Amino acid sequence: MVGVRVSGLASGMDIDTIVKDLMRAERMPLDKIEKEKTTLEWKRDAYREINTAIYGFYNDLLDFTLQRSYQTRSVTSSNEDFVTATAASGAGTGTYTISEVKQLAKAATMISLDRGISGEAKVDLTKSIHEIQDKFAENNFGWKSGVLDSNTIKIESETTNTVAFLKNGQERFTDDLSVKINGKGITVFSEKPTSTENLNITENYAWIEDGQLVFNSPLKKNDVVEVDYVVEFKEETRKLTKDQNGTIQKTIQIGGALNREFENILTIDGTTYRFVPSEHDPNEGKIVPNGGADSDSVGTINFETGLISFGDEFLSEKFTGDTKELEIEIKYQQRYFSFDATTHTSEGIRHENFLVRGDRSLNDVFKEVNNSSLGLMMFYDNYTDQVTITRTETGVFNPEGDIELNGGFFTDVLGFSFSEGEGSEGAATYNAGQNAIFTINGLETQRTSNTFNVNGVSFTLKNIFDAADGVQPVTLSVNNDSEKLFESIKGFVDKYNEIVGKIEEKLNEPYYKGYAPLSDLEREELTDKQQEKWEEMARSGLLRRDPILSSMITQMRSALFSAVNNNELNPQRTSLSSIGINTTSDFRSAKLEINETRLREAIENDPESVELLFRSGDSNSTFGEKGVVRRLRDILQGTRDRIQARAGNANMTEHQYTIGRQIANFEDRIERFEQRLQRLEDRYYRQFTLMEKAIMQSNNQMMQLSQFFM
Repeated sequence: MVGVRVSGLASGMDIDTIVKDLMRAERMPLDKIEKEKTTLEWKRDAYREINTAIYGFYNDLLDFTLQRSYQTRSVTSSNEDFVTATAASGAGTGTYTISEVKQLAKAATMISLDRGISGEAKVDLTKSIHEIQDKFAENNFGWKSGVLDSNTIKIESETTNTVAFLKNGQERFTDDLSVKINGKGITVFSEKPTSTENLNITENYAWIEDGQLVFNSPLKKNDVVEVDYVVEFKEETRKLTKDQNGTIQKTIQIGGALNREFENILTIDGTTYRFVPSEHDPNEGKIVPNGGADSDSVGTINFETGLISFGDEFLSEKFTGDTKELEIEIKYQQRYFSFDATTHTSEGIRHENFLVRGDRSLNDVFKEVNNSSLGLMMFYDNYTDQVTITRTETGVFNPEGDIELNGGFFTDVLGFSFSEGEGSEGAATYNAGQNAIFTINGLETQRTSNTFNVNGVSFTLKNIFDAADGVQPVTLSVNNDSEKLFESIKGFVDKYNEIVGKIEEKLNEPYYKGYAPLSDLEREELTDKQQEKWEEMARSGLLRRDPILSSMITQMRSALFSAVNNNELNPQRTSLSSIGINTTSDFRSAKLEINETRLREAIENDPESVELLFRSGDSNSTFGEKGVVRRLRDILQGTRDRIQARAGNANMTEHQYTIGRQIANFEDRIERFEQRLQRLEDRYYRQFTLMEKAIMQSNNQMMQLSQFFM
């Protein structure tokens, strides 16, 4: 604790300045310690910067250990208007001939009735379906009553076959149910099926048993089950509030498309109110106390939007005095409809049930179908007033039809009552999907997509053709892509030179002996530019001739030019120099340069040896058996470990690496030194305080003596 400090009023001395000057001399050893600590921190950061670069190069080299980086392929087509192709690395070289394409793969499509879904006026896609139901040519949605609810369950146990999906106290009101496992819809039965043979269902399915979902296959830990279901009604508690300005909230918004035939009620302060439909507007209603007349109404309800509005007189009566809020309990039921769809895909059968609240729009419904696992794209065209559904996947996966739609919403409202073929006037249209049919190397075959893979070659059929059209067979030649491999090796050399250049720059950086980190007092005496220049010179040379980095450069030079021992390797190509890669003319540097002519010649004439030279061996091979890239990765990993042991990383504590322990030691010394300086400063002030008191006492005595001589 610092005591009361007395300035030099009696002595006339600037005690604060004197003490400050004394402490500046005392702080000199501390400044030296702090500078040494700062230098260590700079060195740690310099090491970490290098280690980050080494780690980046280490990861870059991973691609050069893979076969695909060397077995590069290119494909040429004799007629790209009809067939094109690309080849993956490692694809077999050779020639493919496609002599005929009878038909291209197409996706199944469905178009609704020509009459349009609205008959006359266009449908507003943004308004709630229940509100505009009379605008449709056919209002056969199959409306049902209840309230939709949902639950998402993440499986916590290792495996389970059953899931309880209802929330506390809930009971299912109808059999409507939609279930997804990890985002994919499944078939759900009301009870366990005695047999699934010949049933058009998804691979995973479930049934209801004792109010729970039972699955045919065990669910695994972290699986997510999403369930949509229906309960009889919904109960909510809402509040009307009055703000600081005295403004009272007048409205409450609940779910729309309310079922007028249900006893929708409000409870306020123990009084129950019912919704009474208006005689003039079926969408509007009054809020009347039970047993009261229409004239006792306290507000209105819009059955379509679910907006509840209260009258001023009622609100004034309830919000008296200091009342700030009014609690309201609401019980209501909505209307909804359901439909389901099944598609046949390359991954098997996909099935989903959809439960749709009446207050949802057509846009909402289309979006839900398009985002489902069915693989469908659905939209409404306001010019023709028709809806179209297209499979997102081409081909035929079920000869009897790849798209199956069920429910009045599909068949009646949207008019997907179709027959296969082009359709007739006034009828809906179903165009079945089709496979691509073509002849390759004399073999007629089919694919569900116009892009397909054969032996690592990806073909794309673009147009139909045959000899009768005067189109010659399309020849596709798969060859080694020498230029791509050349560019890949050139990229390797560039990355190598980049990391070597960065390290050699640090190793050769000049060290300025007279420049140490600046103390706070020293900074005050310099301009910002002078400080910046000083620090730049003080940071220079921190890793000059560093043994870890010097060893890494030496090891890499040896790894690159030591012979690779592999029996499959051409004896004439056992080192990088044999394919035109050597160190630069600057003997002080380990950077590489390429003789492009020799490298291209090696790639063209002996690509297998070039590959082996770089990527021979594995983790168990000896140094001599490993290719240069595997050797470099071993050296980089070893260097990273050594640097990390010395300089650590951002996730390590100071006591886990050498420089960190040294910094921690300096911090302890600094703390102890600062405590000693604080005690010394307090002692100086106490001594000067005693001096001031003595002078003041002497002055008082002199004044008293002088009075005797007056």
